[in-house]
Amino acid sequence: MKKLDPVTRETILNKYVIRKMTAKDLAEVMEIESSLFTDPWTEEFFFEEFERHDAFVLENQQTPIIAGYLCGWHVLDEFMITNFGIRTDEQGKGLGEYLIRETLSEKAKSGVIYCYLEVRETNLPAINLYKKLGFNMIGKRMNYYQHPEENALVMSFMLDSQ
Repeated sequence: MKKLDPVTRETILNKYVIRKMTAKDLAEVMEIESSLFTDPWTEEFFFEEFERHDAFVLENQQTPIIAGYLCGWHVLDEFMITNFGIRTDEQGKGLGEYLIRETLSEKAKSGVIYCYLEVRETNLPAINLYKKLGFNMIGKRMNYYQHPEENALVMSFMLDSQ
């Protein structure tokens, strides 16, 4: 995976920190989730992610406001990104790219080789970000999403190709 522009990375490092999601983050994460998705996850879904799987937040150290989150399942040598979002007013700053890159870099250190995710077929900003990061489309799940009903693109990335 090509590295994030050094100036952008340094700027983000000086202002933001990635940390494990906790129960006290749920209200803010739910606010972001509801603003981004027509069929948002429930608090119970997020609770399950940080209790049993991996869930991270990207927090602005100066405010402290959560700018985004990433959830996933690490099983053997695979990591499945199950949910990802960046606060609308924080988009376009490289934060999503940073959060994914840093998470996958840490996962590679713990033995992850393959990463997978699903994305709405019409979510072009997300698809473009994933392609920029090196993800490739490997399949399609018909009528996977609800509200509205829509296909999901299945994308993958091989971490040891770095």
